[in-house]
Amino acid sequence: MHQPLAAVGGFGDLSTAEDDLAQRWRSARENIRLTTLLFAQPSMGLSKEILPLIPYLHGRSGANINFYFAGYSTEKSGPSDTPVTQGGDNEEWFFDVKRYLSFRADLAKQCKWSYSGAVEIVLLNAGFLPETKQAYFDYSAMLSINLDKVKKQEYFTNIGEFFEDLINYADEQDPTDPVKGYSDTRGTKLIKKAAKAGLLKLLPEFLRPSVDSAFNFTVRDMRKDKTTADDAVRKFIDI
Repeated sequence: MHQPLAAVGGFGDLSTAEDDLAQRWRSARENIRLTTLLFAQPSMGLSKEILPLIPYLHGRSGANINFYFAGYSTEKSGPSDTPVTQGGDNEEWFFDVKRYLSFRADLAKQCKWSYSGAVEIVLLNAGFLPETKQAYFDYSAMLSINLDKVKKQEYFTNIGEFFEDLINYADEQDPTDPVKGYSDTRGTKLIKKAAKAGLLKLLPEFLRPSVDSAFNFTVRDMRKDKTTADDAVRKFIDI
């Protein structure tokens, strides 16, 4: 059973998230959309700050960006389940670690991404082919951000500011490559902020060019097979 369509959704597997995207695109004009996958178990410290934001993110994000929370669902996995948060329309959300692990495994199977074990957000370009009504995730440009590290290094005052900044970018995103556009604008801004704080001066000269990688704002080509683009980049869902 598919989850209700919403700008912010909880999903137990990657294909259901792709199916959700395909259904959204039936009347959409754009060909590329910024999409995020969130790995945030409710027991993790930072998750307790993120989950209460879901109703706001749902209302604020509109049609410019989608948030998919791995392992969450409006359906119980067992009779003793208790809701852990509220969804975008204030419906009860339940968390199941099996669904969470399934989502993680699905993504790792499709590309070279591996889970950090922290609270993590993965940015992807999602595409749609109007002639075949198929949606897909593009693994050739992925940005995986360790939100625990972002908070620890104080790039933002709070996690709400991070999400607001992301949505602000999505409102005027680069329509050809939203992920790279986000990395170029937001990543560069954070590097400059760190430089002003004197962080770069503390690093040896040979390490300074790679500081952006340390900040987790570097786009990477995570396709498993770069020689067969149609198979490696796109996993199609028919509607």
